[in-house]
Amino acid sequence: MAEVTSYRVFISAVSNELKSYREALAAHLRTQEIEVRDQNHFRQSGKTLLEAISDYIENCDAVICLIGDQCGDLPSAEHMAAVGENASAAQFREHAGVDDISLTQWEFILARSRGKKIFSYFTVADFKADAASEETDAEQTLQASYREWVKQTGANRDKLETVEQLLVDVSALDFPTVIKAKPNNLPLSSIGDLFKGRSQFLKDLHSKLNHGEQNATAITTDADLIKPQTLHGLGGIGKTRAAIEYAWRYLDHYSALLFVPAQSPEILKTSLAELSEVLPLGDISSGSDEQRIAAVLQWLAANENWLLILDNVDAELTVSTVKNLLPQLSKGNVVITSRIAQWGSSVNALDLGVLELEDAAEYLLEATQGYRDVSDNDQQFAEQVAEKVGRLALGLEHAAAWITAQATDISGYLKAWDASEADILNAFDKGQIDYPHELLVTWTLSVEQLDNDAKALLNMLSWLSPDPLPDTLFSDDENEKGCFKRSAAL
Repeated sequence: MAEVTSYRVFISAVSNELKSYREALAAHLRTQEIEVRDQNHFRQSGKTLLEAISDYIENCDAVICLIGDQCGDLPSAEHMAAVGENASAAQFREHAGVDDISLTQWEFILARSRGKKIFSYFTVADFKADAASEETDAEQTLQASYREWVKQTGANRDKLETVEQLLVDVSALDFPTVIKAKPNNLPLSSIGDLFKGRSQFLKDLHSKLNHGEQNATAITTDADLIKPQTLHGLGGIGKTRAAIEYAWRYLDHYSALLFVPAQSPEILKTSLAELSEVLPLGDISSGSDEQRIAAVLQWLAANENWLLILDNVDAELTVSTVKNLLPQLSKGNVVITSRIAQWGSSVNALDLGVLELEDAAEYLLEATQGYRDVSDNDQQFAEQVAEKVGRLALGLEHAAAWITAQATDISGYLKAWDASEADILNAFDKGQIDYPHELLVTWTLSVEQLDNDAKALLNMLSWLSPDPLPDTLFSDDENEKGCFKRSAAL
């Protein structure tokens, strides 16, 4: 049997009649690491329900159709028009003699038109439905015509008698073995050789977390228990990047790489709950945050040798929340990035300093290579820029982006800095800024390159959380409530 890293199955069934059968089948398939969806997983947003189902079927590997005597809900003509016409839909309409097609009937039609593997199971005369039909005579006639038409198409089919027999029949299908990739929600890929001057730091971190190469799960004495590790330092010094680079460098050492933003207790709670979508917990998306967090913590308690990064734990209230959480995280490694150095005896601390001048200059030269004008004094200019930005990783990243976007030489950035530094620093109340003042300059120089529309968008988004935003948040209709008016640039 073939081995794959993912396999997607859509289960088509009328909920009123076949919900318990569908749920039992879904649970059975998920024990084999198969991703399972049905129409109840989709909610209307920018697309109709039928469009969302169509998109999923387009990218799935197989469709299992549980076909009974009830046809289910009928989509509107507008919703049907949104997915367009196809030959299978036309054939069914001609066979049935009507234009109506129910949602579950559309699911078979969409799968057939896309050439998907379809496995159909037809209820028999003495089948026990979940609930009796309340459908009209016309709807029952439509479903009877659909059953007949599906059989005529030659689709694979079998009898649907009991849940137990359904699971046996599906188990006999030639589905591939799913070899799941390790859970990983790291938000950034590695920057490879551009990660300068931290190799020894990562080795030290690994040693502190794992007592050399000893696995944390092999530790048996209280004196040798692995403690969480904080990476602390100034804002912009590169704590998050260091934690992520550590995770990628020691990828093979861990069973899961988990990243949890933790700027506040509320964000920490939401981020922990969202790990339920990363870990192999089955479908618990409908559960409350508390239920999802409980499932995540249960997984962490039952599995070993994972890495959990708690990022940006800078607020005192969040520190207290994290300290209360730590006793439940005993079977893996925990890395905390924080500006706070004092965590008490329960947490080890590792100070992340600024980059050495040579490493900072080397980063700037390599990050802009091929995008900047070259001069004989680039090494000297790069060192000057590195000093001006305080040898902070974030400042260097800002500078490299500015030079790349402007396609100028490094001295051009020095000139822009010298011309603007005093005005920029005077424009801010530095007592209200948590980051080093050098970053005020690098940030402002970058923002000044934006056009007016981009600045307006940035100002608007700065009031929102850093979570991804759906495009449907922006509207072309200025009278539509709850949306931002889309500018011409968007």
